[in-house]
Amino acid sequence: MGRNFSTAKILILLSILLIIPTLGMFVHNALYDLDHARHMAHAHAQSILNKDKSLRMWAAAHGGVYVPVDERTPPNPYLSHIPNRDIKVGNKTLTLMNPAYMLRQIMEENIGLYGARSKITSLKPLNPINAPDAWETKALKAIEAQGGDEFFEFIDEGNGEKLRYLQPFYVEEDCLKCHAHQGYKLGDLRGGISVSIPMDHYYHQVRTMVWLKVIAFTTAMVTILVIMYFVYRKIESNRLHELKQQQLIFEQSKQAAMGEMIGAITHQMKQPLNIMALSTQEVEADLDEGAVSNEVLERHINTLMTEIVYLSDTIDDFRNFFRPDKDRQYFHLHEAVTNGLKILSTQMKVHDIRIELDGENPEIYGNRNELQQVIINLINNAKDALLHNNEYDNRKIHITTGYAGKDAFLRVCDNGGGIAPEHMEKLFTPYFTTKGEQGTGIGLYMSRMIVEKSFEGSMGVTNENGGACFTLTLPRNMPNEE
Repeated sequence: MGRNFSTAKILILLSILLIIPTLGMFVHNALYDLDHARHMAHAHAQSILNKDKSLRMWAAAHGGVYVPVDERTPPNPYLSHIPNRDIKVGNKTLTLMNPAYMLRQIMEENIGLYGARSKITSLKPLNPINAPDAWETKALKAIEAQGGDEFFEFIDEGNGEKLRYLQPFYVEEDCLKCHAHQGYKLGDLRGGISVSIPMDHYYHQVRTMVWLKVIAFTTAMVTILVIMYFVYRKIESNRLHELKQQQLIFEQSKQAAMGEMIGAITHQMKQPLNIMALSTQEVEADLDEGAVSNEVLERHINTLMTEIVYLSDTIDDFRNFFRPDKDRQYFHLHEAVTNGLKILSTQMKVHDIRIELDGENPEIYGNRNELQQVIINLINNAKDALLHNNEYDNRKIHITTGYAGKDAFLRVCDNGGGIAPEHMEKLFTPYFTTKGEQGTGIGLYMSRMIVEKSFEGSMGVTNENGGACFTLTLPRNMPNEE
């Protein structure tokens, strides 16, 4: 797979990695708000029923209460079996309100006061008005079968979702005064108090909170995207500036390489041109002396033709090197090294530098001319180090190639004294040189750029055996191959 990711892709991935958890947090909070609304409604229902139960318990503890008889509170016909249901106090008639009668009246007269509708109910009601509806019947039977101190559900009865909640109450001593004749015993399930709470109010609060969070989430997302956009613009601006700098350095590198190649061409052509000039002078001298024979003429012609062919081959070598070939293909490392050595062979002979090439010959993928440029630059650097530091006759450049797992390697080592430790970290930076005014400081920088950007490899340097060793690690397959 490819090893490079564009800045835009990285920032898009980073934005997604930031947005997804934020979106997840938003959804989680929205669900929490919904759950919290239901918990609040449940707590509201408990509060209402606890109030109702406390009133009922108070009334039951006092055996009921006597109140004046009026249209609002007529005598309860279902308490007619109780002695002294109605009593006279002065000129007023008082009637007994048992806990159920009292609580039902309070519930009826305070409907909506707490945002809810509550009701006292029983499977065996003394008063038919307390008969349970379908849901209350289900709740009472479930508690009767399974036990428990509450039963509730969130249901939609056609006019919006509601919380239906019921708490049971069991027969106590005080209950037997009114209900013993129904066959109840202490501890029996007498009935319960149910409450119905519309959820609209709570869900309205949830919707309000969700909208506030949508605004906050949208603001956060827009902020993230705006920040990412400006980060992208800044990175792209820096990248374009770096590309311009690299292009400038590349142009300078080409000019420097052109100068070196002109020097190499001069070295390569000087000797054959000298030989051709000498041969021509010999022909001229033989003609002046009248000693030109077919044999002599043939010898001079062969000499001239040999040198002409050599010059033609040299021109082809340099033309191939300078050809603006950007095609990437498979080629063997020894082929690239050999082609580079052809261009520098005369210089190596002039300076008595011996070059050794050994090791396995792996095939790699990339631009051969660009790698040849790197090899020529490393050999030229090694030559300069040998000429500057090595005063002995044993001037040697050792080139080794081979396999390194899925990659290939190429090492160029010399015995020219090595590189000073303080120069190691700066060696591949632009315009840094150890050659003084003779160096441009861009050769090694461009070499590493070619290896890393064009071949997606790596380049490093160490001091070994009295000299410098530059090691190139190069992938053997195309970038999209495993």
